Amino acid sequence: MRPVQPSSALVLSRRRAHAFQQARKTALALERHGRRSRTHGHDDWRPWHRRVWPSCRTVPFLTFLVFLVAFIAVLPDAAHAVTTFTIAMILPLSDPSLGPSMIAVRNVTQLALPAMNALDPANYAFQLVSYDSQRSRSGAITAMVQAVARDNAVGILGEYSSLISIPLALAGNPHQLWQCASATSSEMSIKAEFPRYFRTIPDDPQQGLRMAYLARAMGWTSVNLLVGTDFYGQSIGYNFQLSAATLGISVETSLTFNPGTTDVTAAIAAIKASASNIVVFAAFAPDGVAIFREARRQGILGPQYAWVGSESMSLYLSSLDPRDPKYATDMANAQGLLYLFPRQASATNEFAALQARYTATYGGNTDVASISYGTIFYDCALAMARGLIQVANRYSASAVLAHVSNASLTDFITTFDGASGRVVFDAVGNRIGDFDVYNVYNGAATVAFSVAASGAVTTVATPHFYSGSTTPPPDRPPKSIAYPNYGDPGVIVLTALRALLLAAILATMFYLSTMRHLAAVKNLSWPFLVTITTGCVVMLVSEFLGIGVPVGAWGCHASGWVLAVGFDLVMASAGVKTYRIFSIFANKRLAALKGVNNSNLMRIVTATVLVQCLIFAIWVGAFPLAPQLSVNKAYIMYECKAVSPAGATAYPILLGVSLGYNGLLLLAVAFFGYKTRNVMSAFRETVWIAYTAQNIVLASLVAIPFSLIQLPEWGLGTYYLRSAVLLYAIAFTFYALVGRVAWTLVHSGVMHQHANNPAPLTGRAVSTTQLSELHAAAAAAAGTTSTTRAADAMKVSLHHDSGRVAHVHGVYAVKSTSAPWYALPAWERRAVHLYAADGMLVIVPDAVHASGIVLKLKCVQFDPDPPAAPAPFCVELFHTGAKGGSWMVQMGSQAEHDAWVKVLGSVCLRSTASKLRSTGGKTSGGTGSGGFKSTVEGESEMRGMHRAASAMPALGAGAGAGGGKRPQIGGKGTGVGPR
Repeated sequence: MRPVQPSSALVLSRRRAHAFQQARKTALALERHGRRSRTHGHDDWRPWHRRVWPSCRTVPFLTFLVFLVAFIAVLPDAAHAVTTFTIAMILPLSDPSLGPSMIAVRNVTQLALPAMNALDPANYAFQLVSYDSQRSRSGAITAMVQAVARDNAVGILGEYSSLISIPLALAGNPHQLWQCASATSSEMSIKAEFPRYFRTIPDDPQQGLRMAYLARAMGWTSVNLLVGTDFYGQSIGYNFQLSAATLGISVETSLTFNPGTTDVTAAIAAIKASASNIVVFAAFAPDGVAIFREARRQGILGPQYAWVGSESMSLYLSSLDPRDPKYATDMANAQGLLYLFPRQASATNEFAALQARYTATYGGNTDVASISYGTIFYDCALAMARGLIQVANRYSASAVLAHVSNASLTDFITTFDGASGRVVFDAVGNRIGDFDVYNVYNGAATVAFSVAASGAVTTVATPHFYSGSTTPPPDRPPKSIAYPNYGDPGVIVLTALRALLLAAILATMFYLSTMRHLAAVKNLSWPFLVTITTGCVVMLVSEFLGIGVPVGAWGCHASGWVLAVGFDLVMASAGVKTYRIFSIFANKRLAALKGVNNSNLMRIVTATVLVQCLIFAIWVGAFPLAPQLSVNKAYIMYECKAVSPAGATAYPILLGVSLGYNGLLLLAVAFFGYKTRNVMSAFRETVWIAYTAQNIVLASLVAIPFSLIQLPEWGLGTYYLRSAVLLYAIAFTFYALVGRVAWTLVHSGVMHQHANNPAPLTGRAVSTTQLSELHAAAAAAAGTTSTTRAADAMKVSLHHDSGRVAHVHGVYAVKSTSAPWYALPAWERRAVHLYAADGMLVIVPDAVHASGIVLKLKCVQFDPDPPAAPAPFCVELFHTGAKGGSWMVQMGSQAEHDAWVKVLGSVCLRSTASKLRSTGGKTSGGTGSGGFKSTVEGESEMRGMHRAASAMPALGAGAGAGGGKRPQIGGKGTGVGPR
């Protein structure tokens, strides 16, 4: 604070009082002197009337003379006396964010002194003193008290906000302080409480109306409102809602926040969930920073959104600190912002004079109009000076200085031309004026529109919104349909793929029906192939039922019910097939196998489906779900919800029962598939069933959560993902259990030649060079001779001494029958070598320096007439070692086939499947899984099948030497060596 100095008016008053006091003392002294002369003068010889008359005439004369001299002495001072009024500026100069802007405002306001002192220089002068409010109510009131006590301030310019200006005005009322500020709250228009407050900025009702005018001009009929809980925010919010209702603009959400807080998460989340993308808000610049940061975090700053702020947002850019690490982000957050501000720049002479004084004082090329609130407070100072002169002229300057004028606001305010244009007040001291709309883009604010009091919105410059577009974003963006419908491209694509798969399934079944007489089809049990196919078709059809607007309980339950029935048909059929194989190879008594014929197994499948239907019947009948329309700002979707509280309680229970039931079924299939995974030849179908169970488990982990959890933000994304996964699962299931049979039959007899050679599947790799060395070593050690048997392609070397076979080889078409389904194995030329003395079987590509595989004969079994052979003259080789594997070898002729069978029979075991077929004897057509007939014709035949299963080597990974001990399914067991 500067030291206290008496004003010139106070000095003049003291001088006048002193002069009159001296004159009065002189007159009294003279009068006392005359009385003393009359009382003590005894030598006066004149008559009494002569003595009295001179004294009676001299005393008044002398008194008059003294007063005349005193008056003449002070007359020059009285003629040239000038009354000085002190006005205090109280602004938040030390605030970290607003301080720099308020200092600039103070500098502009101080330049008003020349214009103020030029109003009546002969009688009045003005001085401005500056105080810091510290942006607090207590700080502002303390500054006001000091301004009155030290400077005898008669007027206040400030504070910046309504929150502080209101208590400041109330505290200044006892001192009859005149106040002008940028506070726009309509609260301060109540003259009973704020009799001496006026403003050169339009009040909140005018600003709220102009904001509504702008929204209407942009074509927005739906907005969100976000305001602070202080006087400023509540005033703008209230008046905007009144104006919006009049103009037909609906406020979707009206939200508040506490000024100064940094947590506006809930308010921004509510705006994000609302139906409108337009946000009208009233916030000071520091609050605007917090709001924009949270809006960015929640994703509502973008091309789909528009933000319209009040005039206080004019300080947003200048309040940012370039040293802040978030400075660049905060600048970008305001991209496309629109905010209103009273029109500042004008073509008046006062603005030109202000600009000239500012340039002369501070230099540079700064446009005064770019200093927010600069001309507002400048005109406040001019209006304050004019008002004080009017009141002083009417009620005396001394009354103003003594704070006892009791003047009213109508005695004070007057219309004038200021730096911001024509300043016209209404009856309560509010300025009536127009607004400009500023557009922030690329870090600069420019005027885009002008909004007049009549509601006319004039485009000054093309605005740019967040993405750079000059087209205002719609208030209600077009809503996407978040339920599957045939108008969506993704749904159309999935529907087409589903239809193609359905057609492929039906075509495959038609083809297999024409080939059902073949052993490859018979051995997979035609009735269960049909039920599996039916289940796949039913599951595909269930997806069609979920497209479109759901209607009633059927619309919510149909798709899930039908899908569950299809799933049960597939899994139950696969499960009973693996169970039958497990029963045959695990049971010791013939009586235990009587229940695994097709009729009994089909009853199990039917019962499984009926249980699932019973669960859904209870669900639909007692606790139905009904579709409910759910709409948000981006999507329209339907949600199936329980129609009663009991249904809401039963929903998770029934859903859990249904999913648990299907889960147990899937677990059973996976268990039996795993236990029978090593069964050879036709029984190897169980491996594919195990693959199917694994894929369904993986698909369920994705499909089930996305079927139960609705994510509106994803739109149809959850449907796309679930449907694609389900489509894959159905396609894989059909191929693994049915389609691969047709694929094998279609490609039977066709020997594909490929330039690329697949990697070895099992066994020990060996090259052709090593093979020739092995051949030479065997010949040298045993002394063999080569001969040709059965055909030119088969070459046999016999031992010289014993005449037994030492080496057999030939080049044939070979195809792996144990490769994964996705490998799509093809026929390839391979050289097959059998070294009896060394106990090895070698399969190597018919090329130089190529790699192949070596199998130990004690771990090799063969099937001379494989039922799944796609071509004649085939022998299937099986490796029962740790790595497993099987190969189909096509001989050149029947004679060559028979010769190889004879050689293999002398050194290897026949496969169990081959033995079972020969032991079973009489069959009557299509049989169960693995080639078993659907009906048991006699106990002796079943015993033969059971004996064959008992004679089967271990299905596990290990292989020992010697047999005799019955192996357990899934165990390591003991192997059978070569004969």
